[in-house]
Amino acid sequence: MPFFTLRRDSDQISPDIVRKLKAAKDAAPALQAAGLVIESLAKRAFRESAVRPAPWASLSPATIKDKARRRKSLAVLIRDAVLARSPRITSLSNRAVTIGTDRSYAVYHQAGKGRMYRPFFPFDTRGRLTPLGRDRVEAALRRKLGIS
Repeated sequence: MPFFTLRRDSDQISPDIVRKLKAAKDAAPALQAAGLVIESLAKRAFRESAVRPAPWASLSPATIKDKARRRKSLAVLIRDAVLARSPRITSLSNRAVTIGTDRSYAVYHQAGKGRMYRPFFPFDTRGRLTPLGRDRVEAALRRKLGIS
């Protein structure tokens, strides 16, 4: 399930980077680097609250009791760590990189559904990169494109 697509002509990255991406004979390596940054931030969000786009609600007492009874992790949003391992690049071309997950329920956490709003991909509810996400993506793109 795709969550985020970064195109080489995106308005979410600096115009100088967009120009370099458009001029690149093969933009795929740079876009892949940006995608790997987003994938990494999404995976880190399960362990590090500082990289989350928004705070996560605590587990309810009933959920804690159930997880303890079933000997599952008491960490928020981690039962078997399947969702935490699932963010990945789902599509890559010379024009765009798409990052997503194969877990159908991930959308409820990312987009929100009641107390389930626990976003882990580094973008807000409007699909815009968070400041941290943008900084890290731009740094990766600058390195790959040789922009100082």
